[in-house]
Amino acid sequence: MAPNIVRMSAPTVSVVIPTYNRLALVVEAVESVLAQSHEGLELIVVDDGSTDGTMEALQRRFAGDDRVRLLRQPNGGTASARNRGVAEARAPWTAFLDSDDLWDPGYLASQLALLAASPEVDTVLSDVRYQNQRRAAATLFEDPDFLAPTSLSAMCRGAWGLPSAMVVRTDIVRELGFSARYRIIEDTEFLMRFHVRGHVCRLNPDRLVVWRRPEGEGADSKTEDRWEMLAEMLSLVDGERGSAEDRHAVDEYLYQRHRTLARELVDSGQLRRARPHLLAWWRARPGRVRPLILYLRSLVAAGPSGPMS
Repeated sequence: MAPNIVRMSAPTVSVVIPTYNRLALVVEAVESVLAQSHEGLELIVVDDGSTDGTMEALQRRFAGDDRVRLLRQPNGGTASARNRGVAEARAPWTAFLDSDDLWDPGYLASQLALLAASPEVDTVLSDVRYQNQRRAAATLFEDPDFLAPTSLSAMCRGAWGLPSAMVVRTDIVRELGFSARYRIIEDTEFLMRFHVRGHVCRLNPDRLVVWRRPEGEGADSKTEDRWEMLAEMLSLVDGERGSAEDRHAVDEYLYQRHRTLARELVDSGQLRRARPHLLAWWRARPGRVRPLILYLRSLVAAGPSGPMS
């Protein structure tokens, strides 16, 4: 007989864990959430179509805990699973934890304390410790390759953030959502749109997250998906360049990305798709002859409305 479950009062933070075929790891992730010193939480685990018995194991272990809600859906990717969890969230703040990462017991208390002291902040990103990764530093913030995602200009220069170290206002993440088009950098694309809307991100120096990378794991990607993603992000940034606080950084981002995308598309023979990026590359640097030559070549090779190659 199922245990009697008394639903807790409205939580202050909703924790969302998306998972797919990580049976052993997700159990550890869930346990790290339930061990938090902050008590006013709810945990929403979204099983994204696992085939390794993840849901059954979670039900056996955590079904009697009134803080835990277990949801199952057909496989749709991390973005889809996160969005499902956010849709179910009841708290004003949402914290994300990937199923292969862990929190120290004081993680939520530290993040929420910073947010309480800074009412203008919409999301907070903590430092994290690396595990099973070859890095030049022990933590994310100490890594020379890390650029903090605290502004649109920073995002344009290659900034990014780890979702497992983020707590964000639920109404904002529910409005923006994660794009299910992307299976790798949906979190970066989310932060780009987050800053386009003028929201505020603050860093928390506390090192209370363990970012572990299981051996051999990684999301699949397709070259064409990457091209589509880059083109969409270029359009997004270009539409907001007039309101950016660092116009030079945005213009440099657009120039570099248009040039890179144009070269890749030309090299792959997709000349028609390369045209708008070749034109943008040339307009950003009118003195450069190469993008103009490639653009004219694309017109001759494919015609104004001819095939891509």
